[in-house]
Amino acid sequence: MRKADAVVASNGKLLDDLREGLPELAVTLAREPGDGWPGVVQGYDVIAGHAVDLVVAQLQRNERGLP
Repeated sequence: MRKADAVVASNGKLLDDLREGLPELAVTLAREPGDGWPGVVQGYDVIAGHAVDLVVAQLQRNERGLP
């Protein structure tokens, strides 16, 4: 049986659970600060800020429905 070259996980908790036997390259799709794994920082605070700005702009222009 061949060993995987890399592992891409949904979060660092999953990688913590599988720490034994992981290849050198293991990354997460939803990196949390301080979890110790490389990966993608989702930036939920920035996305939420933009969503609020979008809704406020629609309300100020008296728009309804999808942007």
